[in-house]
Amino acid sequence: MMRALVASFAFSLCLLLAACGGDSDGGSGAPAASGSVSSNVVKGLIRNGVVTAWRWRDGQYVRVATARTSDTGDFALEIPAPVPGEVLRLDLGLSGDTSAARRTEMLCDVAQCGSGVRGDWVPLTTELGLTSWVSVGEAGELTVMPMTPVSTLLVRYAENLGGGHLTAAVLDAARLRVAALFRMTPEQLLTRPGNIINALWLDAATPEAVKLSLLSAAFAELASVQGVTIQEVIASYVEHFIANDGHLVQADATASLGDLYSGVNGVVAAAGAPAVQAWVNNWITEVSAALQSGKLNTTACAPDCAPFDSNDFLNALGTSSDSLGGDLRRVMTEKNVDTLEELLAGELSRYGWLLGPDSTALAQVALQVVAVGALSSIGFPASSTEQLSLVQEGDVLHVDGSINGLLVDLDITIPQLLNMIQAYTPGQSLNFLFGAKGTVQNGRFRASIDGTLAIDATGTDFLPLKQAITAVIMAQMSGDAAASETALASALKAVADIIRKGEATFTLNGAAGLAKLELQGDALVETSRLAVEGNAWLHVNMDGRNGSAIAANGKVEHGRLALPNGDHFEVDPARGHFLRFALGEDGTAEVNFAANVLGHAASASGNGRLAALGPMLNNLRDGISAQVETLDLDLNGILAQLVEDFGQLALTVTGHAVIPDFGHTYTLTIADGQLAISQPGSTETALQVGLGGTGLMAQAGGKWWLLGIDLRTPGYPALTLLDSSGGDWRWEFDFTGVLVVTALPVVPVISYTGTQPPPECYGTVVYC
Repeated sequence: MMRALVASFAFSLCLLLAACGGDSDGGSGAPAASGSVSSNVVKGLIRNGVVTAWRWRDGQYVRVATARTSDTGDFALEIPAPVPGEVLRLDLGLSGDTSAARRTEMLCDVAQCGSGVRGDWVPLTTELGLTSWVSVGEAGELTVMPMTPVSTLLVRYAENLGGGHLTAAVLDAARLRVAALFRMTPEQLLTRPGNIINALWLDAATPEAVKLSLLSAAFAELASVQGVTIQEVIASYVEHFIANDGHLVQADATASLGDLYSGVNGVVAAAGAPAVQAWVNNWITEVSAALQSGKLNTTACAPDCAPFDSNDFLNALGTSSDSLGGDLRRVMTEKNVDTLEELLAGELSRYGWLLGPDSTALAQVALQVVAVGALSSIGFPASSTEQLSLVQEGDVLHVDGSINGLLVDLDITIPQLLNMIQAYTPGQSLNFLFGAKGTVQNGRFRASIDGTLAIDATGTDFLPLKQAITAVIMAQMSGDAAASETALASALKAVADIIRKGEATFTLNGAAGLAKLELQGDALVETSRLAVEGNAWLHVNMDGRNGSAIAANGKVEHGRLALPNGDHFEVDPARGHFLRFALGEDGTAEVNFAANVLGHAASASGNGRLAALGPMLNNLRDGISAQVETLDLDLNGILAQLVEDFGQLALTVTGHAVIPDFGHTYTLTIADGQLAISQPGSTETALQVGLGGTGLMAQAGGKWWLLGIDLRTPGYPALTLLDSSGGDWRWEFDFTGVLVVTALPVVPVISYTGTQPPPECYGTVVYC
């Protein structure tokens, strides 16, 4: 939920201050004919593995080169037409050959690797999930990171930051995070690891090469100790690294930093190299000394980074009054704040009440009411409970009572679907009306709704479903099991055909809102509100386009969205506003709306296209209808197809935002879900920002900033920041908007000596 709130606030800020950014998937400059790059794959050494290079194009990865690894894990790739600024993804696959000379194998570099032991070449029957990257510099030079579990951690985190793919900025951020995790520099991560069971290599290798080799082996060591696969260990660490915003928890049940370094200790001890053991102990001692208590720190900073100063960010946006930076400073003055972080904390604090237990309780009430209403619509009578009184009068279900500490007073309109279909005659106009009116509240919180959803399904043939339902009822009354089974199959096919071929117009009308309540005198007063109201319609023909694909079009007749911090957005036809959308092969939309953001009136207009939306919805329709017809539900399969199709979507938008108070117009463009906005009255890009899985990645003036929200400490959300100089900061604030900038204490830890177990402390481990 918080990510949605952050996104909505970011949108508000973007509209007023032009603070969102463009895509860098294609790089810039003229591509060379080709470029060569070489490195190696180590998780022990991997031989006969297939390394594939992928380029991001038009919302998806496209394969551009492959190579096979040698007996030493080395590979060389020829990258066609490398584009300055682009980042390619590498992954490791299997050869698919089962012959002893050609099959993909891993050199076991720990005591046990499944059925193999240290020094054995172990055949791989499933992929390890290893990934890495190649970047192209402005002069066309290629940089590659060796493929290991460490590079996999880096790539997966970077893709999370980048909304699913790699860019130069998110790669820089991920390199800083991963390098700090192991007390290395981003450049040292590029060092080639090697074969740690080869004593000659171990003696001659650089400390950085040995570190990466030991870390890679440690994942196999943990798999052996925990009795799981290497793939599972890598996946677990990736998941936790992303969930903890590029950090690892030192003491964690499944993927702790302590366990990882314990694995390193086990590997180096087995290597029997006392000199290496000595400096590894020193290395881990340095790691222990750098641990901080669970949180980022306003004073924490990489060795060469400058302390964060939001004025640097503002200056990158422009220093004159006719610049983005100038507009942002004006807002800060109006809000009476000295820093950008104070402005953000103050605005976000207005959303805090939505994150309390009241929202959870409301969701539970809503689910119960919907479930009861759905059952009543198909002939199951509503039955009161100890908490709720349920009274059915025709199509209206009255719901009253108290549940989860909330007072419920709702009237739910749900048509008797079964009765309506049984009374259906061919050619009949069939309309379904759903509605809700009432409140759910306590002394702190009120949810209100007064709206209807009307469905005109006149274009849909319900006769086969009516006949099938009648047959089901007759078969059950006669006790004929075979006839009942046949009739049920007919009913399922009829439902599936409606999903495949149905046609309907959906009309939504009304208002809904959530409000924070405070006692002022003798009255409860709304002090903050999230609300939406309006009227919209959508016409859908499930096989209307070329007789096999979904066709749709719709319009918001009028609408208004109000946010808890006081911002609002409005579509008002009387003022020339509109929001229209349609679905063909792609989804298209055009919009003109007004807003009031951070106290300033604004307006925006534009048009957009969501490529490949039609095929995604067609696949969803076909998957659901096929499973309904056979009653063979595979929700995981539908979800997997949906995720795959979602990755093919590509959003493009062009438009303008006008802020009359400032006398400025900004040009907006969106590519692949990222927004770029110009300096006022100019085509020059002022700032680029993309919303990734962890926060906002902003780029301006040749620098970047990764802004995130950390909600792991109950009651103390925080703004987090990583910048291109290596700084790593955190500003905690409570929901009154008060910043907490006191430096947090360092947790005492026990240094490693020999093969002692890892030190214990709690919280997120942070390195700077």
